[in-house]
Amino acid sequence: MLEGLRNDLGGGGHRLKYGELTDLLFHTRSCKSTDPRDKVFSVLGLVDTTLYRVKPDYRITLDQALRDVTRSIITKKQSLDVLAGSQNPERENGLPSWVPNLITEWKARPLKTEIPTSPDIPDEPEFTFEPDNESVLHANGSFVSCIAALSNDQVTAGATTEQLDALLQTWKTFKSSQRTKETIESGLSSYLWGPSMGTG
Repeated sequence: MLEGLRNDLGGGGHRLKYGELTDLLFHTRSCKSTDPRDKVFSVLGLVDTTLYRVKPDYRITLDQALRDVTRSIITKKQSLDVLAGSQNPERENGLPSWVPNLITEWKARPLKTEIPTSPDIPDEPEFTFEPDNESVLHANGSFVSCIAALSNDQVTAGATTEQLDALLQTWKTFKSSQRTKETIESGLSSYLWGPSMGTG
């Protein structure tokens, strides 16, 4: 099975293409395993082991396996994207809040994000792990934007192509209406709070 997946990753060519560890962990999150630690160990044969240096070790606990793989991803990729899978505010299984609890189902699917270029936003994420406590991750963030409104229309299980097309149009209409609302509010604010005109 693993060899077949490797061939798929290679795209049918001779050059092997390794998978991204974060993507593999997220894609297999809903898969079952007899040993919960295999949620991590089962995908390690599909990634570049020289990059991550994480090996199956059944002497360690589940929380240590999840912590080690998350820390390795953050450190080696210099990216905090894996935090999108950290949906465990209850800190089940003794996990820090920044470690994805891969043995539970998704509460919400993480969205792929693209950070806009700005002189106020550093090119690389700013983070450090506390030397005396491996459970503590310090990270600096930048305020990019905020969510102004949410649509109540959602994708339903078993939706047909026609229903999905209709939902897309509903979302587009919702988006346009929000932009119109923002334009009106912005214009009204400028009118009410704009610079006053003096008389001589």
